[in-house]
Amino acid sequence: QRGTYLDLFKTPLKHELLCKILQSMSDGLSEDNFLTNERCNGRLNKLAQAILNIDKKIHGAGDVQLTLIAALADVGYKKTLRKMLLDPTVRFHPDALLRRCERFADERKVHALETIAECGRDLRNVDVVEIYDMILDVLQRDDNVEQAIELWNRMHEQDITPSQKFVRNLCSMAKTNKKPIPPEIVTLAEKQQKAALEASGTQI
Repeated sequence: QRGTYLDLFKTPLKHELLCKILQSMSDGLSEDNFLTNERCNGRLNKLAQAILNIDKKIHGAGDVQLTLIAALADVGYKKTLRKMLLDPTVRFHPDALLRRCERFADERKVHALETIAECGRDLRNVDVVEIYDMILDVLQRDDNVEQAIELWNRMHEQDITPSQKFVRNLCSMAKTNKKPIPPEIVTLAEKQQKAALEASGTQI
């Protein structure tokens, strides 16, 4: 029956296998080591390509790009991921990437989400603000206010404007845990409140 063989590969292990191969190509060291080895490690290259080819046959070409993006994010290969996202021949639907990010959020993989957000800066097909919302949601579920404030500090350094939801939730976390709210967040919250009042026709 057509497709029976390929059905054997319809498994969530696809992502884990690809991550292991990428890590093996760096000898468990840095991404720079991966970039050096990637040029000469034919066996692992072929293995990675085999997984991606199976993925393409089952799910289509678009899913292959997302599979590789997710694996690179999970292992933290930022240079390679940024280069891939900047490549005009790499095409994927922004909503499909967000769905993959939602899976990372469910798995509490904050590092992978932040890698995608960092590497996707200034790109139209990566909703960075939405991804940062997902990261904060994970940290809020774990009541990890320290990491939430550190996350905001990194965003502020990169000139990333957070969503209204992010501002509200970070304020709520800080108040609940009796932590000082970052001054920039206070300013943004005040602006949001003023805009909301003006929109409703109420004068301050």
